[in-house]
Amino acid sequence: MKKLLLLSALLIFACSSDDSNDNNDDSNQNFLEKYDGVFWKEIDNEQDFASDYEYWVIFNQNSSYGCESYESNCNCSTPFNWGEEDEEGNSYVISEDSPERLVVLVTEVDDFQTYQYTVSIDAINNGTRIEVRNSEGDSNEVEYYDRVSEQPCN
Repeated sequence: MKKLLLLSALLIFACSSDDSNDNNDDSNQNFLEKYDGVFWKEIDNEQDFASDYEYWVIFNQNSSYGCESYESNCNCSTPFNWGEEDEEGNSYVISEDSPERLVVLVTEVDDFQTYQYTVSIDAINNGTRIEVRNSEGDSNEVEYYDRVSEQPCN
């Protein structure tokens, strides 16, 4: 009888779930959940003509915005909400939000013409960098942003 009780006790402990799971496990989170509020700073992009120009982008689950700094002046844009039109008729609609990829369909209105293109954002290097591709025009331009801890405009 003691063996049966011991065996039962061992089975209960062996089959029980481990409550000490890592609470920082983000493997089941989508891009916007995983990188919510992360500051991404643009790095070494050829289109930046000024050496003292810096640009950041920040994604949240409901919106995104950018900040730019040039000659000690720093400004952040008004956040745009995913799936909503702004006052100028522009919109940013999420078409994919997977663990390491965010794809956004952008609609912009300029001089009464409407343009649509796709922006694909892929987390690379274990989430320390993002690669941004824009389908607008014939350009195969890729921009890179590093994950940083410093807040823009500080």
